[in-house]
Amino acid sequence: MRGRGLLSGNDKPGPRRLALVLLIALNTFFLSGFLFHVGNRNMEYDDALPRKTLITFLGIQYDAENQSCIEQILNGYSAAHNDMLVSYEGIALNAYSRLLNQRLKKDDRADDVFMLPPDCLRSYQRRGRLADLSGLPALTAYRPEVLGQMQMGGRPYIATTSLGARGLFANLDLLARYGVSTPRNGKAFLAACETFRAQGITPISADREALKTVLTAVSLTPPGGPIRENAAAFLAALNASPDRLEQAVGKGFALLALLRDKGYICMEDVRGIGSVRFNGLFCSGGRPFMIGGTWLSPGLAQARLGFRFKVFPLPLGESAPVTVLSLDTPLAVSASSPHRPQAVQLVEYLTSPENIRRYADAQGLLSPLRDAPPPADAAVRPLTDSLREGNVIFRSDIRLAWPLQNGLEAGLDVFLSGGNAGEATTETMRTLHRERAE
Repeated sequence: MRGRGLLSGNDKPGPRRLALVLLIALNTFFLSGFLFHVGNRNMEYDDALPRKTLITFLGIQYDAENQSCIEQILNGYSAAHNDMLVSYEGIALNAYSRLLNQRLKKDDRADDVFMLPPDCLRSYQRRGRLADLSGLPALTAYRPEVLGQMQMGGRPYIATTSLGARGLFANLDLLARYGVSTPRNGKAFLAACETFRAQGITPISADREALKTVLTAVSLTPPGGPIRENAAAFLAALNASPDRLEQAVGKGFALLALLRDKGYICMEDVRGIGSVRFNGLFCSGGRPFMIGGTWLSPGLAQARLGFRFKVFPLPLGESAPVTVLSLDTPLAVSASSPHRPQAVQLVEYLTSPENIRRYADAQGLLSPLRDAPPPADAAVRPLTDSLREGNVIFRSDIRLAWPLQNGLEAGLDVFLSGGNAGEATTETMRTLHRERAE
């Protein structure tokens, strides 16, 4: 999921939720013939309100443009179901997991529908907090690898409306100017970086999250063969052998150390202490590559950069490049919801093919559906080819028993403080062992 306020200690709905409830309610009433006159009691309005069912929906806080898309989709649901009201509450990403955990601890505080980070799926499913979503019509349309990420024990407990995809943004004009082809593997990528570095150009725009993407891609890509056919066996080996996992993580930090020591990335950019944000440096046209998510693409296109760009899979290994995916909007229904059938009905509406396409195109994301049309944004279409070919890994793969992202965060702290690859790997493994034991 992506970041885009917080509630008080007693978890009262904030102004963002109240405003959206009012907006949806007014749209529903107008479409249904209800009118509200200020200063007068409107009997038709007042008598109708108690008969409406309120569905609470906890999700991520979006910016104004993306929030508008959410509102339009939810308004469509309310218009089609005039006995329902939907209250969407957007929470900042860095506070979301904490708040969700607080609410799920008590049945009477859990929202009817909520976005559930995939790395929390196993924990909440074991505690009986999640409703079984086996009846959703859309399930048969999902890509098999995506469906596998939504299931525990062969039953789906989350359903995503989009895929976040991370890859390599390339300034096509700058590459052409220096006679550099789009790299398709790690060797070609390093050669391209060296070509630009020799000209005094720092090749890669990156922030901390970009480095974490590189680490994830290198650590979870099976060696020596197609990802689709080898991923399950490779992840099982990582689960069974801490030494194997340490070796995989070590390869990731070794690559980061090479990129840093060769001057292919600027550490001031990564630490966020430069005068310009990392994506601003790519936007200026002075850097040929940027590692980031497809959701950046619509904004770059609107900025009229003055150069052509596309987003390609990450060329980091010896074989085919990979795209790093995440379930960007994984929807779950509370098992204790007093309106469980209506909550499942809402998820069913949100995961219809037309709403998935509408949402994904508006957000700069990819569709999780098998036969989805190409994205509206042509710049990100190379990633759909990678998805179709199975050359993808999941940032928080449900099949991995280790809390990898937490471990990589700890290792990155060491690396960004000047530590070498070995020290960063050691800290990653120390964190993984500690958290797995808790």
